[in-house]
Amino acid sequence: MPKIEVTRVPMKPKRPCRYSGCPRLTDHKSGYCEDHRKMMQQHYDRFVRGYDNHKRYDEAWRRIRNRYIASHPLCERCQSHGRFAEAKLVHHIKPLAEGGTHDESNLQSLCISCHEKVHQRRKSECPPRGGRNLYRKTDVRPGWAFARKNRISNRGIGKEATDCP
Repeated sequence: MPKIEVTRVPMKPKRPCRYSGCPRLTDHKSGYCEDHRKMMQQHYDRFVRGYDNHKRYDEAWRRIRNRYIASHPLCERCQSHGRFAEAKLVHHIKPLAEGGTHDESNLQSLCISCHEKVHQRRKSECPPRGGRNLYRKTDVRPGWAFARKNRISNRGIGKEATDCP
């Protein structure tokens, strides 16, 4: 019986690690070497996928929220305008992401409508995060700003990014 020679198919060549300045070679599908793979996965989980909702709003928060709604059953914003609406949500006046706490002085009971208005106002006060600054005058061309559907309004033209908290 004739001897059959087996030849190996060459593997895909290794590439440099995608981490800036790393000289190591890798063949992993992520493009990162062993040293940087875990670090970049943690970075992705934190900044791209967003925060873990259970870390901020756990069982302790639900108890605080239920206690606050029981003691403040009406929307505090509506009450200040002379209206009476049932509060459905508890809002952090200073957001947790900006260093706010679950302390009662930082909480406000709101109806759904008022809660939406508060968050809509916060969004309109600041330029979008990431990407280029949509509020610079250099980005605005005559007739072009209005075609971008609510991305820039007359109020936002010329507003500097440093005006936001």
